[in-house]
Formats: sequence, structure tokens, C-alpha cells
Amino acid sequence: MTKPGLLSLCVLCSACVVRAPGLDSGPRSNPFGGASEPSMPPGEASEEATDDQLALARDEGRTVDAALRYLLSREAFSGAEVRAGDYRVAVALTPVAGSSARGAGSRMHLVVVVTDGYDGRIVPELTLRAKVLDTTGAVLAERPLAFTWHPLLHHYGTDLELAKAGPYRVQVAIEPARMRRHDPKNGDRYEKPAFADVAWLGVEREPARIDDAARLSFAQAQGAAYRRSLATMSDGVAVDGASRRVGDYVVAYAVEFAEGYWYLANGSLKYAARVEESAETNAHVEVSVMDAETGRFLPGLAVTATLYKDGERVGSEREPFMWHPWVYHYGMNWRVRGAGRYALEVAFERPPYAASASPARFASGGRVRFDAVDIAVGQK
Repeated sequence: MTKPGLLSLCVLCSACVVRAPGLDSGPRSNPFGGASEPSMPPGEASEEATDDQLALARDEGRTVDAALRYLLSREAFSGAEVRAGDYRVAVALTPVAGSSARGAGSRMHLVVVVTDGYDGRIVPELTLRAKVLDTTGAVLAERPLAFTWHPLLHHYGTDLELAKAGPYRVQVAIEPARMRRHDPKNGDRYEKPAFADVAWLGVEREPARIDDAARLSFAQAQGAAYRRSLATMSDGVAVDGASRRVGDYVVAYAVEFAEGYWYLANGSLKYAARVEESAETNAHVEVSVMDAETGRFLPGLAVTATLYKDGERVGSEREPFMWHPWVYHYGMNWRVRGAGRYALEVAFERPPYAASASPARFASGGRVRFDAVDIAVGQK
């Protein structure tokens, strides 16, 4: 399989996008900073991902990139993109939600989009911290960045009130990812911290008026790409799978054999192969929760799955986020009594970022029950 080359920044507008250090190779240093040395994350066929399945992830990444280009060219005061470690990191300054004016250059929203350096998908459930400096090097703001639901493009971000006008220098630090990762070949990534330094971002350009229809179109393209991956998993790979709408969400499940995964321990990745060496677990229950309007996967949720057999409760498990080489999901290995038909109940709390989405959406979590779930037992 031919891996895609390193990203070359498309300069959309000299007034809104600047070329930042470390885009093509690194580390790059200049008076304004630099970026972690870029590396290409794995992307090769494996027992968890065929070439065609990896192509599904890259298709989703292309929809993310299209939305990012639109944001940089149409909605941002300014922005730039760098390569840093296993990631591509885009930084932009945009108007605060609900406002289209500059606000004298002191009130703005900081957008940080972190995507996978191989397939371009947004990397969720990271811990980020940003620092904003002026031209003298004085720190104007320093704070953690929360994951932010956005009608165009999910990102990490925060609103800023800055006492000084720009241009600004923005530094972003990314901690080693703590999520579990499927695939013995492709899951070995995001182990090291990463750093991106972007200078100088200004607020001189007046962004175009928000186009809600365009935003929805870009968001639905991202959701459609994710749903294609999910359908491939449910219909062609999993033992069983189905989906159902509940309120503002679509909830889907897929059941496979128990499988190994990477996890972070004492600062380094280890592969949990025990599942393949014993019968301690014999099934893997996967859950996906999506925004019903766009089909986009919703990360950061507290998801609990409960299995029933012949009306009797088998057990409940908290389902953590699982990175997967071509379809993100929540998942956990289970020990069930044996093959057969089960009932599955999925419950989750409202997203922690609900307040930043829309007052009328995601006001509560959800609960859904699937009464005919076929489980076959074994280990991958």
C-alpha cells in the first residue's frame, strides 16, 4: 500500500493563513518557536484493517480537511497548520460564537484542530494546553483546551479576552494520548508528547458571514464518511450489529470476538495480548454514539453497556473510548456465558461539551435497548 506523503499547506489567503514552522519536516526552530519532529503514524494492512478499510479512514480524514480549509478561508481571522509528532495541528482565531465582529481584536475563539498524521481523522480525547503570547514574549493567556462541539468542525478550543491587540503567537502542548488503541500494527502511535508553535496570528481580516447551510453540508459529509466505516464494521466484520435513533443521538452496537489493544502504562505503550492467550474474555462489545443531525461520532461520553440473557442481567461495563484504525467507538472485552442471543442496554450521560453546542440540543443523555443481539464467543 502506498502511504500518502506529508501534507503541504495550501495557502488559501495570504491575509488569513501563515506558513508555520515544522509543516514538512522538523524539528524546525526560528525566533518564534518550532514544532515536535514530525513522524508518520503506521498505516499498513493488518488483521484489524485491510487496505480498503484503511481507505475508509482516509476518506473521513479528507472530509475533515475540507471543513478545515473552509474554516481557515471563510470563518477565521487567521490560521496556520504544522506537523508535530504523529499529528497535524491547525491553529486558528475566529469570532466568538454568536458574534461576527472582531471586537477590537481582543475577544476571539481559539481553535485547535488535531488530526492524525496518516489518515487525517480528528484525534479525540487528548489533553491539550495552549499559551498565547504577544510580540514581546509576554504571556497573555494560558489554559487547558476543552473538546468543543462545533457545527462545522469539532476541535479543541476556548474563548479569549486579550488585553493587547495582535499579532499573537500560540503554543500548543499535547500530552501522550491515554486512550486504548486496537490493532497490533497500527495502534502504536500517540505515545510521545507533541508541541506546536505558531506565529504570528492576527485579527485584521474580517471573516465572511456565517453560512449555516455550508456548515451543515461539511458536517454531514464528515458524518457520512464515518457512517460508511460503521456500516462496514456492522455488516461485514462484526458478528452482529444494528443502530437506533434516540432523541438527538443515533446509537449503534457491534459485537466481535475479544481482542487485544495498546494501553499507556508508566509513560510507554504496552500491548494487552493476554486476551489472545486465555479465555478470560470471549466477546468484544462496541458502541458508537453519533449526532443524529450530522452522523458525526461523539467522543468524551460516559457510556455504560449492560447485557441480559434470558431476562437475567449478565453484567454492566463502562465502555471507554477505543481508537481504531478505521472506525472510532467505545468498547470493552467481556466474559459471557456462551454463544447465543442476548439483550444489550446502552446508557450514556449528556456530552460534557453540550453547553457549547446548542441550548436546544444534547440537553440530556440517552438510553436504548437492543433485544436481539447475537454473540459468538472466542478471541481474535
